[in-house]
Amino acid sequence: MRHFVIGTDEAGYGPNLGPLAVACTVWEIKNFPMQNVKFSDPLAVLAERLDPFLASQKSETGKNGKLLAIGDSKKLYQSGNIDILEKPVLAFVRNRIKADTEQGKPQFFFEMDESCLNGSCLHARLSSKLAEPLICEIASNLTVCLKKADVEICDIQAKLVSPRIFNELLEQFGKKSTLLTHITLTLIMNALKSTPESNVTILCDKHGGRNHYVEVLYEWFPNDGWIEIVTEGTETSVYRLKSQKHEIEFRFQSKADRQIPAGLASMTAKLLREFSMTDFNQFWRQHIPNITPTAGYPVDALRFWSEIETTAQKLGIPKSHIWREK
Repeated sequence: MRHFVIGTDEAGYGPNLGPLAVACTVWEIKNFPMQNVKFSDPLAVLAERLDPFLASQKSETGKNGKLLAIGDSKKLYQSGNIDILEKPVLAFVRNRIKADTEQGKPQFFFEMDESCLNGSCLHARLSSKLAEPLICEIASNLTVCLKKADVEICDIQAKLVSPRIFNELLEQFGKKSTLLTHITLTLIMNALKSTPESNVTILCDKHGGRNHYVEVLYEWFPNDGWIEIVTEGTETSVYRLKSQKHEIEFRFQSKADRQIPAGLASMTAKLLREFSMTDFNQFWRQHIPNITPTAGYPVDALRFWSEIETTAQKLGIPKSHIWREK
């Protein structure tokens, strides 16, 4: 049976300003070696096959045949150099779009709710950068590497949730961690719809540090029978279930973004949020030319809000459309 891996992660869980970005990536491991006990873990198989081509640190890129660095976006982006996110993410997206075009599939990248400021600017920037010669060249090299690894990147999805929608969902679910689980599982269910009959391993970072997910899984898979609790703990919580098309193992794991499927999701979410925050700051600079840009995190967010509050009122923009309650 075919085997797929789905990795998810978020960016912007902590800030008060700007969107929450959540992303997922879908991979197929070709010719999965079921008979080999040593490599029975799909994540281990994927890591083994991609290790010759993908690095976990920026310093390793370009050495020993490693084409790109994929990992925890917070660590890779410490320098503030957007290229470390932009080149890998856009190369994978370009690779996926090219394959989808050849197969006659729709080109779906990410969804943004209607109240995100300057959404058209974000779409235009992504479209422009995806067509850059350097991105096309890296994507072409990536195609060769993935073929050698006997691995396919099948899908990249992401969702940007504006403060307005975030606050509405927070009121609905009560907890920020439950809100994140809801958005993450929405992306996962969308990905599963287009995934053929197969075994699927789903890797998620822990949501707000919570350890127990079985109840929420029953909400999303109400007609698929018993969900087996393999383990629940501070490091990892694992569940297994069988749906109509898939045998699924969910792993909610601390620091999941150290592994490639969740790492690329982390980088995708972070890149989209950074682009969105650039547009956000440009929007307010049009009205308050000397305002210092913000990354949206709690202390500086208070400063920024105090400087835009009067202008926001004049523009008729409610605080709930700008400021996330948690």
